[in-house]
Parts: sequence; C-alpha cells; structure tokens
Amino acid sequence: MASPSLLAHLVTAKFDDGIPLYRVSRQLERSGMDLSPGTAGTWVNRIGGDKVLPLIELLREGIFVPPYMHMDESYLQVLKSDKAPTSRHYMVVRGRAAGTTDHPV
Repeated sequence: MASPSLLAHLVTAKFDDGIPLYRVSRQLERSGMDLSPGTAGTWVNRIGGDKVLPLIELLREGIFVPPYMHMDESYLQVLKSDKAPTSRHYMVVRGRAAGTTDHPV
C-alpha cells in the first residue's frame, strides 16, 4: 500500500501540476520506485471515491448554513458525453454569501 506522502504526491502531480500519471511513474522509476501507471490511477481513483467524498459532503453542509449563497452557472465543452454534440453542459459553482466570514467554504 502507498504511504500518505506518495498519495499526496500523485494527486498533486496529476491535478495541481497537470502531469499525467504515466509521466509521474517514469519520474518515480528514475528514483528507483517501480510503480505502474495503472496502480497509480487505481490509488488516485480510490482517494477520490473514499477520501474526498466525505470532505465534499462536509463542505456542502457548510454552504447551506447561511440564509443565502452565491451560485454561478457556466457552460463548458465536454469531449465525451452521451448528450448530442450540440447540447450544452453546465458547471454550477456554489459558495457562501459575502458577510459570512466565520467559516468560509
């Protein structure tokens, strides 16, 4: 099993630095670690499913505490979708309203 620091490195490299996992695997291989991109991907997916979802739920609960919230709806291009190519896909971003600085989310 992976150490917390290795998992943090994989997630940071993939999502913050934008490095594909196969490249991270090659970087680690040069340091003497044998980690296949498939195994790295499985670990990253498990983190997203097991560890991040409870955090997202806590943030969601915190957003609904104030009497109102800010929301933004933006459309974006999705490369792979079951929808027709001419249909729009939306991303909705929610956040606490201004003035609720006691516990910002």
